[in-house]
Amino acid sequence: MILYTTDGSNPKTNGSEYKNPLTIYDSCTIRAIAVKYDWKDSEEISAAFTRAEGLSESVNLYGYLMETDTSNPWTVVTDVSHDGVSCARSGVIGHGGMTWLQTSMRKAGTVSFWWKAACEEAEEEDGETYWYDYGVFLVDGVEKAKIAGNDTGWRKVEVEVSSGGKHILRWEYRKDGATSYSPDCIWLDQVQWIPADDSGYTLTTPEPVPYSWLRGYNLGLDSDFETAAKSLNGKNTSGKAMSVWQDYVAGTDPTNVNSVFTAAIEMVDGLPHVTWSPDLNTNGEVRVYTVFGKTNLTDAAWVCPTNAAHRFFKVKVEMP
Repeated sequence: MILYTTDGSNPKTNGSEYKNPLTIYDSCTIRAIAVKYDWKDSEEISAAFTRAEGLSESVNLYGYLMETDTSNPWTVVTDVSHDGVSCARSGVIGHGGMTWLQTSMRKAGTVSFWWKAACEEAEEEDGETYWYDYGVFLVDGVEKAKIAGNDTGWRKVEVEVSSGGKHILRWEYRKDGATSYSPDCIWLDQVQWIPADDSGYTLTTPEPVPYSWLRGYNLGLDSDFETAAKSLNGKNTSGKAMSVWQDYVAGTDPTNVNSVFTAAIEMVDGLPHVTWSPDLNTNGEVRVYTVFGKTNLTDAAWVCPTNAAHRFFKVKVEMP
C-alpha cells in the first residue's frame, strides 16, 4: 500500500493510506512511500505545492466560484483583512461607476460575512438617509445590507435565505457623480454559507468535517468553519499538536483536553489483545482502525499486520 502525509511529516509513521485522488486547497508538502509486509519499502518521494490564492480563497469561501466584473475587477489584498491573512477589495471605478463580485448557492441557508468601507459618508436629513458612494449586498437582486463611511471598521452581516433553489449572492461598490474619499473602496472577508439542513462540510481539512458537528461544539460560528476545524485543540500526541478535525476522526470532544483516543492491551490465552476507545463502529458511526506492532521499542518501523511476537502496539484511526 501507499502511505502519504500532507504536513511534511514521515509517511511511514504518520501516513494515511492512499485510496482516492487528493484535492489540495492549501500550500503543503506531500511525502509518500510504498510499503508491504516482509518486503523492502520503496524510496520515499515528496513534492511541494503552493496555492495561488484566488478571490474565493481570499474571503474564505472554499469550494465556491467567485465571479467579478471583468472591466473593474475585485482583487486579492493582504495589507487589509479581518482574518489577518487576506481579503477581497472592490475594483477601481470613477464617478458614476459600479464594480461587483458574486457567487451562487443552492438550498436555503444563512450567509454571513465581514466588510468595511473607506468612501464618502452617507448623510441623514429630515429622517432620510442619502447614500453617495457605498457598498451594497444583494440576494437574487434584492438589497439586504449597505455600508458607507470614511473609516467604518469591520462590520459583520448575517442574512437568512429561507427558500430553496439557486441563489445569487452579490456585493457591489457604487459611486455617485461627484466627490471621492481615498482609498474609495470596500473590502470583503470571511464569507460563510451555512445550509439550513446542516449539510455543509469543510473542504480544506485532510478529512471533511460536517458543519453540524462543529456547531454542536459552538465552533466556527464567529469566524468560519474551515479555520475552526484546522485550529489546535490544546491536545498533543508524542509532542505533536492536534487539530479539531482530528477530534472528529477520533470521535473525541474538541473542547475538552482530557477527551483523548486511547488504546489498551491485555494477554488473552497467551496472545496480545488490543482494544481502543472510543470505538466508532457502532450506532451508524464508522471508522477504520489499523493496528501496528513492534517486537521491541527500539525497532525502526511499526509493522502491519501484527503478529503474536509483537509486544508493543499502536492504533491508527481514519475515515473509511
